[in-house]
Amino acid sequence: MDNISVMYHNVLGYNVTQSDVESRAATLLTLYQNQAPDILGFQEFTNDFRSFIDGTDFEAWLYDNYIEICYGDGGSALEDQGGIATPIFYRKDAGLTLGSSGYVRARTAATKGTTWATFTTGEGNTFCVSNSHFVSPTEQGANTDYVKMREYREADVSAWITKLSSLNLDCPVISGGDFNSGKIYAEPNAENYSTPYEMLANAGCTAAGTVEGSLSEGIVSGFDHIMLKGELLEYSYSFVSGDVSVVGSDHAPQTVTVIFK
Repeated sequence: MDNISVMYHNVLGYNVTQSDVESRAATLLTLYQNQAPDILGFQEFTNDFRSFIDGTDFEAWLYDNYIEICYGDGGSALEDQGGIATPIFYRKDAGLTLGSSGYVRARTAATKGTTWATFTTGEGNTFCVSNSHFVSPTEQGANTDYVKMREYREADVSAWITKLSSLNLDCPVISGGDFNSGKIYAEPNAENYSTPYEMLANAGCTAAGTVEGSLSEGIVSGFDHIMLKGELLEYSYSFVSGDVSVVGSDHAPQTVTVIFK
């Protein structure tokens, strides 16, 4: 059967400066080698993170085995890093042919946004993968303007939904990443707005899975999601559990394997 595995992972997290670079890179290398996904979607693959892995076995393995789809000029300013931070990598030996691809810039710009690409498998099945990192309402810390951040987040999700609609794809779509769907209840009327998960669900996407446990608040308000749109024969979802010392980040890697009709 024709199947494809897609893994998403926010690799930087909040603890990157608290862990040894070499051991962290080695942990990630072991993790991804064991999982061996056909497609990898990273969030926070920033210039800082790229410098952390520079010259490591992890970097060598990644670029020896995968082709990167990346937008943004990689400048030192955060506003230049949106496309840099949300790349899609696909395996050189997966038999995938790249079709079209692009990047939907985030309104906040700083390392956020959605990178997307269409592929055709060796058996002729076409599909689309998107890798998103939407802004968190806590982005500005204790001085957060919750309403402003919520509006930015909704604008970014709407921009991806609008782009997806304009592509007029007649194929399955795999949308995943760090959605930052958590509702911040300190905000007035927090219960009256939709999270990215809910917005994509309203646009016809269904949940493949959501990272559970201490890293998440549950399926609607969870942070890391994979959602599917279109017809598939079947799919399976999993994530790598463990604390930050195991996964090298404060986000758990999540994977969906889809089987095409």
